[in-house]
Amino acid sequence: MTRRPTSSLLATVALVVVLAVAVTALVLFDRGADGDPASATPSQTPSAPPPEPTEPAEPTELPVPDGVVLTDPGTELALGDAATVAWKPRQEEVGVIEVEVREAERTTFARSFAGWQLDDATRATTPWFVRVAVRNEGESDLGGRAVPLYGLGASGSLVPAASFATRFEPCPGNGLFPQEFGPQELAERCLVVLVPEGDELQGVAFRPTEEFEGIVWEVPEPDQREDQQRRRQDRGAQEDAPR
Repeated sequence: MTRRPTSSLLATVALVVVLAVAVTALVLFDRGADGDPASATPSQTPSAPPPEPTEPAEPTELPVPDGVVLTDPGTELALGDAATVAWKPRQEEVGVIEVEVREAERTTFARSFAGWQLDDATRATTPWFVRVAVRNEGESDLGGRAVPLYGLGASGSLVPAASFATRFEPCPGNGLFPQEFGPQELAERCLVVLVPEGDELQGVAFRPTEEFEGIVWEVPEPDQREDQQRRRQDRGAQEDAPR
């Protein structure tokens, strides 16, 4: 599928949160030791829901601690770059974080979901693992809140992270901050993004309101990802080599 320029896509496409059956009705059951599905109840709430319409403030207008400089709306970043962003997780709460999207890894259900019961709608999607590092730069405890990031499809759709009723070992974090996440605390999280059939993951976006021009970490094309992976492996081999 042809990829379109990220900046023009985000400037012209309205906020579309993909809540397809594969995401909102996601039922992921881990098989127990006896082969029966473990008891689990899927969450029906997207991990990064759109803000309530009663919240008109733009992220750039929200109060932030002295010395914190927010990343400009519309900024395009590469994987490994960091941005400082603000949003309102709740009506009277302001979240401020520095977030680094480190990796976006395409996987398969056969490789990463062995032993899980998946319906046909879920299997029609393409699973991705998005690994991020976040630091709380604000004054609120963001414990248990959703990491405010979406997968960005080439179609312009914004795909929230999937929710799990139990711990998912290949990509831990469940799209949420730790239960306690106070000022200046650092956490590494992993988000599972299920890209709808026929679409392609183009980036990872911070876009808390429809009016906000999103901040996007661009996901490289497949051949570029392979080159980057080879370079990382080469660097790792050099670092592990005896001196």
